[in-house]
Amino acid sequence: MRIINKLTVLTLLSLVAPVAGAHTFGAQGAGFMAGMVHPLIGFDHLFALIGAGLWAGWLGGRAHYLLPVGFLAGMFGGAMLAWGGVYLPMVEPMIAVSVLLFGVLAASAARPSAAIGAAILFAFALFHGHAHGTELPQTAQPALYVLGFLLTSALVQFAAIRISVALRSGRFAPLLRVAGGAVAALGGGWLLGN
Repeated sequence: MRIINKLTVLTLLSLVAPVAGAHTFGAQGAGFMAGMVHPLIGFDHLFALIGAGLWAGWLGGRAHYLLPVGFLAGMFGGAMLAWGGVYLPMVEPMIAVSVLLFGVLAASAARPSAAIGAAILFAFALFHGHAHGTELPQTAQPALYVLGFLLTSALVQFAAIRISVALRSGRFAPLLRVAGGAVAALGGGWLLGN
């Protein structure tokens, strides 16, 4: 239980990081810290990470590492596509669909294989990575920016997995389903807004 408390504190500290610096580009440019903050200030990204982590926690076993790796690989791939000038259609609506889908998967405790789950997360994370990657040309330190947003994304997913594991059995399991439903509702709202 102590690791959950430490991860919660780390996540909260990341939230109060200087947000104003996250979008300051130019010669002094954005780097590692801006990359770390970026997934936290975009609530669609944040809740997708939480939903993905809750679902991975439900699945258990190999899903605890395969799903986050799939998500991070998709984010990296999407960022590289954006940096290379490759256009992905409907990025914002697909991000909203991912939040909705990840919430539904967590709320329903859907149980595909870990490999299929990782492939689903990879496919949708391409859009999240593309959104982050559109800022790469403006950054002074693109590699550090990417490292920053991948690190924060991994930490948020890990915290959500740990919370999911702690809640999934016993009397708290319904709370975990409610959390997944809340993520899905947010994604549905964003989808309707796009």
